[in-house]
Amino acid sequence: MPKWQCLECGYFIREANRPPDTCPGCSLRCSFTDVTCYRPDCGGPVNPDPMVMKNVASKGVVPPLRPSLPAKEKAPEEQVVYGEKARIATLFHGLSDEEIRKILSIGETMICEPGTVLFRESDDALRIYFIESGRVAVRIKEDGVEKTVYTASKDDVLGWSTVVLPYQRTATAVVVERAKVVAIDTTKFQNFCDQNPAMCYRVSQNISRAVIARLRLAKAQDIRRVYG
Repeated sequence: MPKWQCLECGYFIREANRPPDTCPGCSLRCSFTDVTCYRPDCGGPVNPDPMVMKNVASKGVVPPLRPSLPAKEKAPEEQVVYGEKARIATLFHGLSDEEIRKILSIGETMICEPGTVLFRESDDALRIYFIESGRVAVRIKEDGVEKTVYTASKDDVLGWSTVVLPYQRTATAVVVERAKVVAIDTTKFQNFCDQNPAMCYRVSQNISRAVIARLRLAKAQDIRRVYG
């Protein structure tokens, strides 16, 4: 079961399917990060990852949650896998299950095979993608070399550039494991926000939180571009 740590005060939650809306440690509506261990040498998911926990509160930086494997074991489509889980700094953070279902109901469910490109860098941002299953690699080009900077999986949200000026993709998203995704059209989402201003105000706060978290990550990893 996932383990969580508050990005504000470092409060640690040993086991929970999802973090609470309000942190028991600082009593604020905080963002939690997944500190579950994914490294065999650390003991696997029964333990928290000390490499992550020691940096979360002290540096204010979201470090790698799934450190990359040794070079000889890396899969070719995933040369780098790091970044905060999008569901922690997600568009949906702090919303009830009913509110999330309400948003997803305006989307279209798609089954995507490996190699499917959800969007390309510099494309107009026309959809938001909620990942129900499978994996999607988020890639950017740096110095002419394409790098995977994040691998989205179950419950992640991709494409929040859809609701942020200049409404252009800052990365390419490619399915690397058969995925079930819900694609929400930009126009439908904007109309939904017009009809549900209170809910979408919280969504806008989450977008700001996501941008800040990813800027910190970009600085920490010496990547000068924010992906989304």
